[in-house]
Amino acid sequence: MKKKPAISVIIPFYNAKKYLEECIHSVKNQNFEHPIEIVLIDDGSSDGSSEIVKKIDYTNFTLIINERNLGPANARNLGIKKSKGEYLFFLDADDKITKSTLNILYKEIKYSKFDYVFCDTQWIENSINQRKNKFSYSRNKIFKHRELTSEMINRIYNPNHMGGPLSAKCRLIKRNLLIKKKILFEEKLRYLEDEIFMWDFLSVVKKAKYIKKQLYIYHVHPNVETGVIRGLNLGFPISKFKIIARHIYDSLRKRGCKKKEAKKHSIQSFIYFVINVLLSYSKSIIHKKVKFKTGIELRRKIIEEIIKNNEIEKGIHEYKASKKESVKIINAIKSKSKKFLEIACHDRAKEILKLRRKN
Repeated sequence: MKKKPAISVIIPFYNAKKYLEECIHSVKNQNFEHPIEIVLIDDGSSDGSSEIVKKIDYTNFTLIINERNLGPANARNLGIKKSKGEYLFFLDADDKITKSTLNILYKEIKYSKFDYVFCDTQWIENSINQRKNKFSYSRNKIFKHRELTSEMINRIYNPNHMGGPLSAKCRLIKRNLLIKKKILFEEKLRYLEDEIFMWDFLSVVKKAKYIKKQLYIYHVHPNVETGVIRGLNLGFPISKFKIIARHIYDSLRKRGCKKKEAKKHSIQSFIYFVINVLLSYSKSIIHKKVKFKTGIELRRKIIEEIIKNNEIEKGIHEYKASKKESVKIINAIKSKSKKFLEIACHDRAKEILKLRRKN
């Protein structure tokens, strides 16, 4: 009789033939004495990625195949439903984890009774870790109710946010809590679905821990289309930002925020993520993750919708801007200048990429 896996590693993939074997290898080689289940979801690949999975020398794995591309939220939800592990770890097919990742996270979550543990990520571009010696916090940190709520709110007021409980890529989650509270990824989103899932999950977390280690290896691939870009290329209408704002409102209400306060923060998040999408897409144009002409045209469509939207017009005047973000972008939205907004986004994206590489 097979032992119940301690951890299920969920790996969705779409046309990831080039990276998949190395990703799986990093899981197989963990120095972890408990059973690991690998759940792989082929989200409509057309490059023969599944054939690599079928050849792997590993007994405890499950392969799920979607006949067409339904997006990362759908794929991860299938992984959650099919997994059997006590804890869940999500891994992207073009990324890897260090050999001790699962062992370190498991010891903390299992024996200290946390709902959630997380740590930092290496950002690798051209074999250089752009996040070397950069950590979310100065030391290991335990988050109880009030501290966690405060950290969640701070996220939508900090344009330089990276890592932390909401955006950590390296995380171990108690599966039973997801099942009990019926928390899944929002399938109406193909962008930011990962973070919104964490807003939903953290709404029910009582105690979490941060470990000051970079255990997840994220690869920056210039010139390669990502799931984020595929999602944005399908269109990201304003209605999607309303979905995001609603999830954030509901999460903060569950954590005890009053209606007025939760509403204020949800409006902040609405504008914050509008700007976030513009900058993410602008960075992808510069990185050549999307064809230049296609990228420019789609960004103009997003800008056109932003300029015309009445809720954004109202929200931008309530938006609390940080000193660290681009005033030009905010002023361009306020003045409804399409050209000014396009230039401001491109300039700010270049600045962010330059700072990241310099650091």
